[in-house]
Amino acid sequence: LSSRSLSKILRKHLGSLKKSSEMTFKIPSEVIIENMGHDFNKDAAEKRLRKRWQTYCADCRFEFDLMHLPRLPKSTTVESWQMGQVKGLPKGSFTYPLIVTDKSGKQSKFWIQGQARVLRSVPVAKRHLAFGQTLLAEDVELAERDVTYAFDEPSNLKEIQGLIIKRTLPAGHVVWQGSVERPRAVRRGQPVRVTLNEDGWSL
Repeated sequence: LSSRSLSKILRKHLGSLKKSSEMTFKIPSEVIIENMGHDFNKDAAEKRLRKRWQTYCADCRFEFDLMHLPRLPKSTTVESWQMGQVKGLPKGSFTYPLIVTDKSGKQSKFWIQGQARVLRSVPVAKRHLAFGQTLLAEDVELAERDVTYAFDEPSNLKEIQGLIIKRTLPAGHVVWQGSVERPRAVRRGQPVRVTLNEDGWSL
């Protein structure tokens, strides 16, 4: 940066400062900007984790309750860093490997830890739904819920109409895939008529 270009930048912002005769600016003839490497901070780590988790759930939203970054040695100058293997969505607390490369090309392994919540828009019961009841469109609505510890997938709101409730659901509860089933055409012990047809006869 030349002294002329630097003074041009300073003049844009000096108008907001209180003018004083005691204020003096001295611009050196040469300014050197040293690039200390890639940013390694809490915001950058959260951004990368969200991007990884989004591959497992595109319509999910993630909130961080805790984030612990590793303490790097003072002598380490970060040239680049990357997350290790991330398998699936977090179940509350998480621990992931962190690979840090310094300017000499040496790689070191650290660990990043924290606690996160997974939020998702899912179908929920608008009113009390009894066992054996047939679901109608007006029985459910989409609402955001914490699904961090869920072990089942939510039902598809577009395909939920006409399904049968397998267990009683209070108002506000999530309608999981395991909570509903398709109506059965035939049940155990039910008499049925079977007909075999050929040309000229029927059995």
